Amino acid sequence: MFFAQHQMRRVIAPLAFATLLTLAASEARAVPMYTIRDLGTLPDKASSIATSINNQGQVVGISYNDADGEVYQSSLGPRYNLSGTGTQSFLYDNGKTTRIDPVGGPALAINDHGQVVGGPYASINNAGLYAGGPSAGVDGGSYSGLAGLYDNGVKRDISIAPYAVNDSGVVVGAVAGGPMNAELHPAMFRDGQRVDLMSATLRYPDLSKTDSPLLPNGTAIGINNKNDILAVVWSVNTPAIPGVPSTTVVFNPTTGEWKNLSKVPGYEGGQGVALNNLGQIVGTDFLYDGSTIRKLTDLIPPTSGWSGLHPKDINDSGWIVGQGTIDGKLHAFLMTPVDAQVPEPSTILVWGVLAALGVGSRRVVARKA
Repeated sequence: MFFAQHQMRRVIAPLAFATLLTLAASEARAVPMYTIRDLGTLPDKASSIATSINNQGQVVGISYNDADGEVYQSSLGPRYNLSGTGTQSFLYDNGKTTRIDPVGGPALAINDHGQVVGGPYASINNAGLYAGGPSAGVDGGSYSGLAGLYDNGVKRDISIAPYAVNDSGVVVGAVAGGPMNAELHPAMFRDGQRVDLMSATLRYPDLSKTDSPLLPNGTAIGINNKNDILAVVWSVNTPAIPGVPSTTVVFNPTTGEWKNLSKVPGYEGGQGVALNNLGQIVGTDFLYDGSTIRKLTDLIPPTSGWSGLHPKDINDSGWIVGQGTIDGKLHAFLMTPVDAQVPEPSTILVWGVLAALGVGSRRVVARKA
């Protein structure tokens, strides 16, 4: 009898252990890497969008009704199409949402000191410098002439349409370029000089299916403190390049290092919208971690109820904000990485089986002795 029981345990224990490993591996793959939180809306507003997050986890955004206008996904950076007057800006901080009135208009950017700008001002750095002007922020205007970098309200002309400024005061955006200024080019303003990045940096052979001209249009929509620049490039001119959609690139004009995200495994189209100081990029339902691209909807619980995630910003902790659909409504969301994994009940059950087998074996040995 003892021999039969002992042999059975010798068979069952490895099988249970193998089952444990299989279940654990399966559940590790299934456990979401991010949690997602609905930031709701301000009172009497139907929709909301989170437009920016700082490294303290403070989030700013906009609550609005259909008649108030909309914030939309655009290759031209964070912009607001103002068609009404009922828009309200909000600050989400430590679980509490309050209404705010940023400099310039609808909230588009917040720095690590909690300073917020909006309207025509699309970006603010940690030194308190904010950039804005034509076609940045509130839709409208041209791509040269009136934009500026502001320090305590004092404007310095920078001659590009700016979308982002880093802590060193380097501004990126767009400028009219090409033959007869008929193209839109990514541009940088640094040390008092404007640089057309399309001419200087972005005409690489593998960005399109032709050698020349390459993708002639683009705009730079983000820059981090390492001077890595996020840009979207495309072809719309005649003759257009057949079969070449817009694509997202990240590059550093100082080091010459660059990457075309359409060449990265997991890329399924879309475009980048923001990057952090770690080189992570978020775009149309995707997160790029420096080597691979994953869909945002694959990183959250499948039962969350969220769909149509459109990120707008990412901080240095990997926290992501934007807008998605929940219960049929367009709401602001906050995604945060899951720090600790809790075993699922089935895993705990198998551990219990193994523990019981171990205890049983010790009891048999004790009785035999």
